Amino acid sequence: MFGKKLLRMLVLFPVFISLFFISVLLASGQRRGEKIEGPPPILKVELQLNEKQYLVGEPIWVNCKVTNKGDKPGKFYFENVDALRITDSKGVAYQCSIAIERVPFTIRPGQVVEKESDLLYYYGIPENKFKLYNYLPSEKYSIYYELSHCVGSETYKIYAKSPIDTFQVVEPGGDELKALNLLRESNNLLMEKKTEQAIHKLDQLSKIFLTSNYLPLALFRKIIIYRIYFEDFDKAEALSYDLIKRLPTSREAIRAVEVISAIYQNKKDKKGFWNAMNDLIKKYPDTDISREAEKQLEQVKDKDFE
Repeated sequence: MFGKKLLRMLVLFPVFISLFFISVLLASGQRRGEKIEGPPPILKVELQLNEKQYLVGEPIWVNCKVTNKGDKPGKFYFENVDALRITDSKGVAYQCSIAIERVPFTIRPGQVVEKESDLLYYYGIPENKFKLYNYLPSEKYSIYYELSHCVGSETYKIYAKSPIDTFQVVEPGGDELKALNLLRESNNLLMEKKTEQAIHKLDQLSKIFLTSNYLPLALFRKIIIYRIYFEDFDKAEALSYDLIKRLPTSREAIRAVEVISAIYQNKKDKKGFWNAMNDLIKKYPDTDISREAEKQLEQVKDKDFE
């Protein structure tokens, strides 16, 4: 039973991170996707980091934006998170640790599409033998997003990349090191099926280290435990609202909006979904929270919940 839940977690967790991502598989060293035919689009690629410096193990949120600069529509694989190119100051390159099941995305002339994700879900060194969470060592890094592939025929080629950006990862000390240790202890306990103890470690972090850089991640991981391991949707929803209230400017708060959306869709409660998203828009006007809620409404406006 635990093995099945772990597999579900590996598959479902990235869904909460970005609705552009589709089923995520364990790394097989292969890339799969439908054959693309027709002329390729002319793309402009941009990448934006939310910070310039991070602590070891702290989420590194990256937003990738693609614009069709041509006058014709075209298809490309937008969910290819393996298109990030990450290199440290010593020239060590970090490869994506998963394989992506790809579906072609048609981008219209002038259309802009973007996605945001924590690159540590896909890149870095595993924290433990379970290889579920990654980290990047203390170092300086360069990063860019590159679309470069040939699919279907030799005449279909896309090559576009973002400007190179840089960031630094530093070792935590003092209270931040204590918070990181609690986070890692929680990870290990969770993988050892000691779920209640894992939650207790997250609670310790969230009650003691109120200003920690790791606090948003700890609160979000607790949501995922209740959503995936316990399948307690009501508790996961309540924790999502708590995260939004406590840390409304965090990137994890945006993910919490996605969780609330997913819960109502899973319940097949379209009226409840509609009310929840509109309540967030009213309560957090002109913020990333309201913009995410508006996006959720737009994405599922024609969806049949039954």
